[in-house]
Amino acid sequence: MCISCVSFSTLTNLSLFYLYTHVHYTIVHNLIIHSKHSIVEFTLTTPNCLDHLSDFRKKYDGEVMVGCGTIMNTTDAENAVDAGAEFIITPVMLPDVIEWCAARNIVIVPGCQTPTVSVYMCVCFF
Repeated sequence: MCISCVSFSTLTNLSLFYLYTHVHYTIVHNLIIHSKHSIVEFTLTTPNCLDHLSDFRKKYDGEVMVGCGTIMNTTDAENAVDAGAEFIITPVMLPDVIEWCAARNIVIVPGCQTPTVSVYMCVCFF
């Protein structure tokens, strides 16, 4: 198992915030740090998400694991990783994104909404 996977599997405090302005980002940024969160997901639906992710990662690298969600394709994934994302979250199962992440040893959490999709994912990828 890769180090990222071990770190991800031992973290237990994940919060998801939807931010709409830079003011919201600053407030939540301070809340996350003061509440000792160990893992943070920035969603691509947030304005300037990758800029915020990059700034946050630079400031708290090693203290908080930073990831990016609402990834819909490999371009999104690549942009997120380039900005500093340590893990990727997709809202649905996207085989090309799963394969892209696996080839780069990047933790991915694909969305699986039904038992059928969960079984299909296990058959295809494990």
